Amino acid sequence: MMKTKIYNEYEKRKLKWVNTIVIFSPSKEDLDKWGKEIKRQPFKVGESYLCLGEIRNMPEHYIYVDRRGKVYWGWHSDFFVRNDDEV
Repeated sequence: MMKTKIYNEYEKRKLKWVNTIVIFSPSKEDLDKWGKEIKRQPFKVGESYLCLGEIRNMPEHYIYVDRRGKVYWGWHSDFFVRNDDEV
């Protein structure tokens, strides 16, 4: 009999971000609430990034790479949306 692993919601969300193209896309509410902080981040609204996954010893912190190859460590995924259209 084959055993299947049951993932909790956190594990499911974590797995869907591994090696995925994401877009930095804060919502209007986020921009109103966090405007100054969002502008200080190195990400550009509407730009695509490769999410390499979560940092193992820092839950909820991810690694992103931009199109030029610059790597950004330790950022939350709050303002990113998954882009399934881009390869």
